[in-house]
Amino acid sequence: MEVKINREIRNYTESMFFGLSMRQFIFSVLACGVAVGLYFILRPYFGVETLSWMCILGAAPFALLGFITYHGMTAEQFIWAWLRSEMLEPKELKFEDSNYSKTTMDIYAQVMSGKHLTGTVIYGYLWDEKREHWLVDEEAAEVVRRIFSLTMEGYGPYQISRLLSEAKVEIPAVHLARFDEGVNRTK
Repeated sequence: MEVKINREIRNYTESMFFGLSMRQFIFSVLACGVAVGLYFILRPYFGVETLSWMCILGAAPFALLGFITYHGMTAEQFIWAWLRSEMLEPKELKFEDSNYSKTTMDIYAQVMSGKHLTGTVIYGYLWDEKREHWLVDEEAAEVVRRIFSLTMEGYGPYQISRLLSEAKVEIPAVHLARFDEGVNRTK
């Protein structure tokens, strides 16, 4: 049994400090600590404006780590997953064109020769004696032409279905089964 829980309840986080979750608060304090540390370390070497930009750029990654989630993963979980997939355990993807081209060309040649690649015929056709080519089934083809003309006249699928039912036209599965074809053929 599956219990469905609203997204608002699933994603609920209790705000602990200043409207921030515990995680966001800790990373915000860490970002402030990094900014203050950079200020005191770099103050003798740079002017105030340059130093303020360096503090902002140094603290920004730590501040963002507390707020970013991607597909339900925290930032550090995402970074670890990326490192594993790209650096630690990379998978080499190979594409071998020779098999693809040969198969495609074989299929193309069979289709161009008039041979059909499916095991069953579609409504409006029947197999020849050798089961290599389709022949037009005139009885079903007349129904297909009628459906096409009704569609061109503006009838929708439900209206066409009702008209064909009233005229006692067999559904395609029943019609093809009479010729031992389609999904209901004898095995």
